[in-house]
Amino acid sequence: MQAFTSTESINYLYQTPVQNLHILSNGIVVAQNSAKKWIGVDIFGGNSPQWRLNSDVTKDHELLFTNDKILGWKPNEAGIVEVDANGRVNFIDTSVSIAQLFECNYGGVFVLTTERELMYIDHQGLPHHIHSNVASFVADCYNGNIHVITDSTLLIKLSIKGEKLFEKEVSLGSIKRFKSGIVITQNDQIFKLDHRSKSFKRIDNDEFGNLGIIDSRYLYSKSAQEVKLINIEKRAKEVYKIKTTSLVEEFSTALQHLLITSDETLRQVYDLTDFLHTHEPNSIKKFQFRMDKNYPYHLIATTPNSQLGYVGLDENLHGEVFSLFDGAKLKSIKPSKPQFSAEKGIYIMIDAPESDKIISEVYNLAKESNNGLVFTNWLHRVIRHLSELGRYLVDYKHWFESEDLSMDVFNKLIVFYDSSQHKVIALNSYDGEVAWESAPLGGASDLLALKQLDAKEGQGEIVVVFPTEIYRLSSYNGEILEVTTNENDYVNVIPIDGDTNYALEDSQKFTLSSTNSHKTPLYFAKTVNNNEINGHVIPPGSSSSTQTWSFNFNGPIVSQARINNLDSQISAIGIPKSDKSVLYKYLNRNLIAVLTLEDELKLHLLDGISGELLYQQTHNKSEIVDPESVNLVIDDNWIVYTFFTKQPRLEQRINVVDLFTGRTKPTKGDAGAKARIGQIFSESFIYPERILDLSSTQSRYGITLKSIIACTESGNLVELPKFILNSRRPRHEMKPVEYQDDFRLTPYEPVVAKNNFQTINHKYQLWVSEKHEDVTSSGHGVSTHPSSSSSSSILIKPTDFESTVVVCFVNDQVRYCSLLQPSLSFDLLNPKFEKLKLVATIVILFVVYIVSKPYVANKRLKSQWLDVKK
Repeated sequence: MQAFTSTESINYLYQTPVQNLHILSNGIVVAQNSAKKWIGVDIFGGNSPQWRLNSDVTKDHELLFTNDKILGWKPNEAGIVEVDANGRVNFIDTSVSIAQLFECNYGGVFVLTTERELMYIDHQGLPHHIHSNVASFVADCYNGNIHVITDSTLLIKLSIKGEKLFEKEVSLGSIKRFKSGIVITQNDQIFKLDHRSKSFKRIDNDEFGNLGIIDSRYLYSKSAQEVKLINIEKRAKEVYKIKTTSLVEEFSTALQHLLITSDETLRQVYDLTDFLHTHEPNSIKKFQFRMDKNYPYHLIATTPNSQLGYVGLDENLHGEVFSLFDGAKLKSIKPSKPQFSAEKGIYIMIDAPESDKIISEVYNLAKESNNGLVFTNWLHRVIRHLSELGRYLVDYKHWFESEDLSMDVFNKLIVFYDSSQHKVIALNSYDGEVAWESAPLGGASDLLALKQLDAKEGQGEIVVVFPTEIYRLSSYNGEILEVTTNENDYVNVIPIDGDTNYALEDSQKFTLSSTNSHKTPLYFAKTVNNNEINGHVIPPGSSSSTQTWSFNFNGPIVSQARINNLDSQISAIGIPKSDKSVLYKYLNRNLIAVLTLEDELKLHLLDGISGELLYQQTHNKSEIVDPESVNLVIDDNWIVYTFFTKQPRLEQRINVVDLFTGRTKPTKGDAGAKARIGQIFSESFIYPERILDLSSTQSRYGITLKSIIACTESGNLVELPKFILNSRRPRHEMKPVEYQDDFRLTPYEPVVAKNNFQTINHKYQLWVSEKHEDVTSSGHGVSTHPSSSSSSSILIKPTDFESTVVVCFVNDQVRYCSLLQPSLSFDLLNPKFEKLKLVATIVILFVVYIVSKPYVANKRLKSQWLDVKK
């Protein structure tokens, strides 16, 4: 039952290393990741990205980070982009070109235009003209008012609504800092604002330099050996001294004022909050704390329990939080889930290894059944049961704890190579945690291929190809089993169906990894120059392939696919019709589907053994197709491909081709590659949203209905049942008898409507990346190798339950997995199935039976007596 409690897992990836860290008022750390996108991470919550900005939002923008939002603008262009702490984006039209921005604490923002006009936009977005012909300005939002000094010569006072209260000429010189009514010039002269006279009063200072402002009465001066606190009530006067050679930073909030010295991992904190009220140096609170490492980023944030915290972070968003009240460590910061990712976007999904419990049970059953004596088998079984009973009784603390079986029931492993760690990583699909990781391999080499061998029970070894070495790994724990030198410059590995052997592909041919004899020919296909496919065969007894055929296309290949022989299963070879005839499927496991695009989009179907062109379909030349939008999937006897047209209209197309041999059952000699295509049905549909990737579901025995899984531009995984994408849907009004010609056959409708119930990730947002692929193919499976810009992948793997399949969507931004049941859960108990109620019902029925049995017996006995009164 616990397998149903959580059928989804999600892991949003940071894409580290990050840089330009800032923290907002709600504890959201804003950082720019390795993909140059801005992300918001809740470091006090789940440590997962809460939002991510599209790169177009802030592209070529200057950014200003305030206490609770981000402001962006393009120099010499109108408009401000405002991003709040929750990632919501708002566009403010300024109608004037912007040269500089300055945020005020009261929610407004100052704008200096390219025409040298100074404006103030209040928190409601209303603009207020402040002054004209302004070259530079400084602003101080303090004590409920706003003071602005333009060009160091004019003082302007505003209300928080932007209303001008007064303006007065001043003479200050070049201003370095303006805060709390205090102006510090470039030559460390001090001026204090006199609110009564509406002017600045000069404070004598001939002794202190390198000044910083704490509040309206106190400054600090930093020298090479010490830090001095300075009172400026009448003149600059030293009141406290700190001996230090470390970096000194001042942090101020509405409630606390701190000076913090940094010396590698040691932090000395001087809390000036009480001192600023009592003016007694003895009230300065001092404490220190030491971090685990000298983090490159240190920030101040308010923790969820309203404490002020010191946050140290590195470029991978690992760090620590310390209290700025007493220096106690509040928490460690790290990603909530593993942050591994495949740089090249090469992922595979494999079956998880069996648990130790199942292995032990199988071993015991085999041991008991292999013994020839019945009494000995019985004795072994009794001893095992008694030992298990003893362990159960001793472990009484866990009597009422249910065992988590989800990993054994539905768990799969997502396997990929992390180039930063130089390891092959396997993650659990049900929770995203690391199942195993290999030792470092490959060095600094780029990954070329990663495949699992086609062994029985889904436990085939994993082969990893690098330019210099080839590794064989155990799929059970990632242990390196064998390392060989890649002397022949192999670029790909092709598993052999039903065998632990495999073939390696170089630029010319295919070579078996082992010289073990094979009884049947092995056929392969190789893409050359992106417009030609060559056929190869390895005869029995040989270990190297020879070319048997070649097919040249008129245009470049944009997509190609072959049937996945490892997981694809077929339960029916035909479709029974209402007239009692059978429409038999064209089932060719060596079929190659190829899409080319030059002047027009063309579909080619090739026989993988002979190279014969079996079918060709050409689209209208007037349709301008986006080559990046083409996706293709093939299975059973059908081909589904999607593309986006730019002309004559913007439209997402889904084309379906179904292949049949006709109504006559093919003979045994005509099966497989020798069977001929008798009937071809083709139909086109329109989908309301752009499709970025495509795949199809599989099941253990092929009984469950097939569904097409599409990844859309909005970041949704959508299930499209194959009976909807049926090319045999009639265009006329159907007669009642025609509804029996196929499963759920309905009249043709050109538009496949969006259905929220068919969205798999309805609770989670998926971040998709544009698909850029270099198409190559070889062996028994044609594959696409992503280019340097990593793309997303839809991974699908059947489970031991015929009804259920594991679906995962992975890229360098997100990993999402879920369970899908195209024909519902016909072989699974409902998750609300209650065993206790069933047992209680059986007990009650048994008690009723025992109680009523004498009554029924007496009634039957009395019915046998003669009625003497008659």
